[in-house]
Amino acid sequence: MIVLAIICSVMAEVICNAGLVTLLLPIFATLAEDLHINPLLLMVPATITSNFCFMLPVGTPANTIAYEHAHLKISDMALPGFVVKLITMFVTVIMTYALGGAVQGRC
Repeated sequence: MIVLAIICSVMAEVICNAGLVTLLLPIFATLAEDLHINPLLLMVPATITSNFCFMLPVGTPANTIAYEHAHLKISDMALPGFVVKLITMFVTVIMTYALGGAVQGRC
């Protein structure tokens, strides 16, 4: 799950997140079936982490506006964005395990 979250999050920096999710969710659903796990355990973190575009100006329109308005360099956004991305991915994966177990009645 962590590897899939990292893949989605990194790809979302340069690809439209709606298109990315549309492309990857069927793959993750098939992977979950092959692994005999609930597909939501892979698909939910992939969907959530694809929205974590903090590192590059092309990630979201808000990033582009901040980049242009504040006259930032990409390095000014990349390091803090990387730290925030790591934190959000970690929290997402932990919460998916915790809440996924509760939803499936494994708590």
